[in-house]
Amino acid sequence: MRMASGAGHDAMYMANRYPTAMLFVPSREGISHHPAEYTEPQDIALAAQVLRNTLARLANV
Repeated sequence: MRMASGAGHDAMYMANRYPTAMLFVPSREGISHHPAEYTEPQDIALAAQVLRNTLARLANV
């Protein structure tokens, strides 16, 4: 799924020169970049699988 984001990560600077993407993984109560941030291990595993599959697909282009 594509999502618009206001995130100001390094990706916004890289995107000017290279194709760029970010994976967003849900955190409990939407809290991120804070000590209270918590993401379910199965959501982290799913994001890692998405990243792996994407890199494998790009490597075979």
